[in-house]
Amino acid sequence: MPTLLQIFPHAGCQFGFYELFRIIWNLWHGSTNVLSPVVPISESLVCGASAGICSKAVVYPLDLVKKRLQIQGFEIARARFGVVRQYNSLHHALQLILKEEGILGLYKGFMPSVLKAGMAVGVTFASYELCCSFIRSYRTWTPYIV
Repeated sequence: MPTLLQIFPHAGCQFGFYELFRIIWNLWHGSTNVLSPVVPISESLVCGASAGICSKAVVYPLDLVKKRLQIQGFEIARARFGVVRQYNSLHHALQLILKEEGILGLYKGFMPSVLKAGMAVGVTFASYELCCSFIRSYRTWTPYIV
């Protein structure tokens, strides 16, 4: 359930933030054509990484709960790391984390996760823009036909 609740907002936020950061990038650099189909690699990397960071920040609490629910059942191996908690559901996990760890408990391990997301989404959008550019150039190319 946490995965399903997380994936749709995460993907939507990635694309929404990416377009927002592209508009900001173009305004910042004085571009007159904000919605240009040609996107430089530096723009797609920076805007994609920023989108990845922001989208991960939005859905991270659900990601944390998902991971905690996934590791249940390995209590013996986790015993040396401290208190082992048992969660009955997504709702129970959220309640217990907020009660015992506070609001910051929902963001434990955030930095490594957000760094990974920033790099991965930056490369993903740069690859996407390169593929789109290739397809656009291929569509305008007409081979000589005898």
